[in-house]
Amino acid sequence: MRGEAGTAGMKPHRTHNKKGETMKGIAVLAVATALLAGCATQAQKADEAFDVYKATLPEPNADYGSYPDNYQELIKAYMTKTLKDPESARYAEFSTPRKEHAIANKRAIYGYSSCVLVNAKNSYGGYTGNQQFWFFYQNGQIVRTQNVTTGMNIIYRGRPINCQNG
Repeated sequence: MRGEAGTAGMKPHRTHNKKGETMKGIAVLAVATALLAGCATQAQKADEAFDVYKATLPEPNADYGSYPDNYQELIKAYMTKTLKDPESARYAEFSTPRKEHAIANKRAIYGYSSCVLVNAKNSYGGYTGNQQFWFFYQNGQIVRTQNVTTGMNIIYRGRPINCQNG
């Protein structure tokens, strides 16, 4: 017989059990969903703990360091390093430094902050228009800056930048 000669020594062809494979797929999906739900719960707990921590800030005995009397010079020196045409810079509306706190590596840092409007030439030679910058100082040095005009207006989630005089 032709069929027997062609199959000698060969194992019969197994058909896939589609129902079994579907059940395995559902089980894998259920486990993955449970793991992801656990991650979401952990992230939610971490967010809640962070919100509780933020509510305690600023700490009553916080050390804000020395007041930056020379804040205008510090700002101009910083902007000289970052602007395309620092000679063209026009500064306006410096706010006086105010006590401020920020968060770095999940802990509060204390210092002073102020804002200024800066108008300088771009690489095409035209003025960009006033842009507001926020500066955070610790012990006479700028440690953080943010372009408030083009960036987000927050120091950290739930704490907006305040450019009022200190």
